[in-house]
Amino acid sequence: ADQIDAIEFFSAKLRQSIRAGGKSVLSTGIYRRGPDGRSYFQLDVELGKSTANRIHASDGKTGIIYEKLLENESLQTFLVAEVMPLMESRVMTQEVKRDLLLRLPFAAPGDMLRGMLESMQFGPATETTLGEQPSRPTLLFEGAWKEAMLPVVAQNGNARKIDDLAGSTPQYARVYLDKETLFPLRIELFRRDRNAEYKPIYTLEFVDISNEKIADSDFTFIPPEKVVPVDITTQLVASLSSLPAKPNAETKSPAGKQRIEESLAPATK
Repeated sequence: ADQIDAIEFFSAKLRQSIRAGGKSVLSTGIYRRGPDGRSYFQLDVELGKSTANRIHASDGKTGIIYEKLLENESLQTFLVAEVMPLMESRVMTQEVKRDLLLRLPFAAPGDMLRGMLESMQFGPATETTLGEQPSRPTLLFEGAWKEAMLPVVAQNGNARKIDDLAGSTPQYARVYLDKETLFPLRIELFRRDRNAEYKPIYTLEFVDISNEKIADSDFTFIPPEKVVPVDITTQLVASLSSLPAKPNAETKSPAGKQRIEESLAPATK
């Protein structure tokens, strides 16, 4: 995870599949990451004849969280310089960190692997190849939820073993890493029935991966003019400030704080 996060620039296309109730929900997207808090995440979810959109973007100064479902749109904004130092200096439980990383455009590629390592136990690597990339050497890791995580995953305090995870709750995981770069090419969460039949629940794939430099404009999202931005800087700062600080952590406060609406104004005209 540390090796992956050390890469200065990263971009890839995403393919995601979630299966529930006998149906699959397919999504495609874009993920870009650069230095100094710059990132761009876009996910387009197929919902029958409609598409839901989620965009989390940061140009290093302004953070934007935009979501659209049918005719409903929302836009939240915040000052990166106020929020990011607190993200780095506070002690967080896995649940809190997961919630924040899902909401904010700061998730590093290695955070996925760290989250899985904290929640699951994996066996040794197996050398293999992916079906769509037969010439690309791949390391496959297989794992299952740690015992302490079973009640959380099952949402049942009595869950003690894998078989207690019923319905469409995934039991196991497969992680395919590129053998050379160790980047996760595919993450699968799945179930096995009594006949050991493999039943995928969730699949996330990264394709067209590149480490070439990304232009600053590719981290910028210009929201629709009709959507009124809601500044959540104060809310995020208050929430993060309530968490305990890491030992010897220093939180720097930027000079000349500027309202988020002012920084957005030029881009929306």
